[in-house]
Amino acid sequence: MSKKNIGSTIGVLAAVTIGATAYASTMNNLDKEDQSKKVLDSNVSYVDSNLASKVETVKKDYANEVKNTKFAEKDNKSNRKNEKIETSRNLADPSILESSSEQAIVKAVDKKIKENDVKKIEEDTISNVVEKKNDKVDESVVEKYVSVDSLNIRSSKTDQENNIVGVLNKNDKVSGIIEDGWLKTEKGYINLNFLSDQIVEEKEPEEAQKVEAEKKAEEEAQKVEAEKKAEEEAQKVEAEKKAEEEAQRKEAEKKAEEEAQRKEAEKKAEEEAQRKEAEKKAEEEAQRKEAEKKAEEEAQKPIAYTGWVNIEALNVRSGAGTSSNLLGAVTKGDKLSGELKDGWLKISYNGQTGFVSADYLSDTEVAKPAPVVEEKEVNEEKEEAKAVYYTGWVNTPSLRVRSQANTYSNTIGNISKGDKVEGQLANGWLQISYNGQTAYINASYLSDTEVAKPAPIVEEKTNNIVAEKASYQNNQVSGSGQQAANIAASFVGYPYVWGGSTPSGFDCSGLVYYAYRQVGVNLNRSSKTQFYNGYSVTNLQAGDLVFFSSDGVIDHVGMIINSNGDFVHASTPSRGVVIDNIYSSWYQNSYVGAKRIF
Repeated sequence: MSKKNIGSTIGVLAAVTIGATAYASTMNNLDKEDQSKKVLDSNVSYVDSNLASKVETVKKDYANEVKNTKFAEKDNKSNRKNEKIETSRNLADPSILESSSEQAIVKAVDKKIKENDVKKIEEDTISNVVEKKNDKVDESVVEKYVSVDSLNIRSSKTDQENNIVGVLNKNDKVSGIIEDGWLKTEKGYINLNFLSDQIVEEKEPEEAQKVEAEKKAEEEAQKVEAEKKAEEEAQKVEAEKKAEEEAQRKEAEKKAEEEAQRKEAEKKAEEEAQRKEAEKKAEEEAQRKEAEKKAEEEAQKPIAYTGWVNIEALNVRSGAGTSSNLLGAVTKGDKLSGELKDGWLKISYNGQTGFVSADYLSDTEVAKPAPVVEEKEVNEEKEEAKAVYYTGWVNTPSLRVRSQANTYSNTIGNISKGDKVEGQLANGWLQISYNGQTAYINASYLSDTEVAKPAPIVEEKTNNIVAEKASYQNNQVSGSGQQAANIAASFVGYPYVWGGSTPSGFDCSGLVYYAYRQVGVNLNRSSKTQFYNGYSVTNLQAGDLVFFSSDGVIDHVGMIINSNGDFVHASTPSRGVVIDNIYSSWYQNSYVGAKRIF
């Protein structure tokens, strides 16, 4: 602290001393301790908390400075330190100021402030000390001059367009503190790059133009250099981009080539597998055809045969086929003799040569049926009876199923002896559900007790001719195509046996022949002759028979099992009974057509 400041401080302390003395005298005239305390509290309340903080700082600064003054040099004798302060709190005792101890000085000042209403004196003291501090700060303040025609004052230390708070002109004088390449002033921040330590002299116009030209040239050179660098950088980026794209293209081409090679390999493997499969099927097909050819040749040899008709009525035709003209009919139990060839028995009928299907002949005698009892007419005008629920059994060999409850409505099927039926009974007719539709049967042919079914069909071979035994076999439909398809499909995996038509083994025509026999339908026995059964269709459904040919002759048959074209057939000795698809190229190439039985 300078001597001037020390002197000012001493003056302040002297004033404080005088004020304290006057205060002490006044205290003698007041009421003792309580009155004195009230006055002190009232005066001290004026001291602001922030002011008290500043005073604390002043006290410390003052103490530090006092150490270097004459006050600190005085002899601090012990007899003066031990003197008691008078009860009047006389603050004029100079021995307090003469102490060389900093803490003593601070304590003395602190005591004077607390015990006296010296607010004004404190403010003056603080002002002096603050001025002293500002003198220290001003030591780092520098003065500069604007060296360009126009210079922005900014609110922060950045060259942003949105922080300009003022503008200076050339040779304007500014002062402030240097911070990070900027001059901090009261108005804001100024870039030091555009300030000079002295006034910039104005140059002659020619010299100024020269300098300006040099400046512009330098700026242009810098601009060109920057553009050159930017261009080089852009070229570098473009080159890197092209290199990366080229690498990606080559990688994509490599992957595409590898994928193509993989697909080609898979294609070749698949073609090879298909070729082998085709060869295998061709070989099996050749074996099957050879077997069927032998069977056909064997079947074509006529043999003498005697049999009995085992169905209610059997057509006699002019030729060995269902397309030949009808000559008449023979009935169940009739005995027939002749030459048997290709599933047809050549007989003499009313003086003519006729043919009957051997599928409906038995090699053992068949009893003639009792006369069929006609259905009783029901009087439609009879008073309608109340319907009751009824369960019964068919007690006649065959009972017609009609679309309405009368004898003149359409016949939609037949049910056999021993079949159990149930439904609503009214006016002599039983309403039942038949193949998914509402139907009616005459209740006169029903029994309240269970009726035994006729003996099942027994198949046996005699001289390679399949004869069928039955107590009764009706020529009406008693099942559906879907039922026949389900039966045929249930034998998938069974062996292929040439000439077989039983679960012990099937050939192609024997499988469909057996399946339809189970639903009450008799088909021709060979694939060639089965082509004459039913009627031609193109929209395939379950139960339809599909035929195949090689060299223009039908030599294979199967049965459709669903609407997707899958069909079941006895294929070859190596494959047995399998399921294939009619739409595959192998079968499409030999496909002839389809026949529907129902």
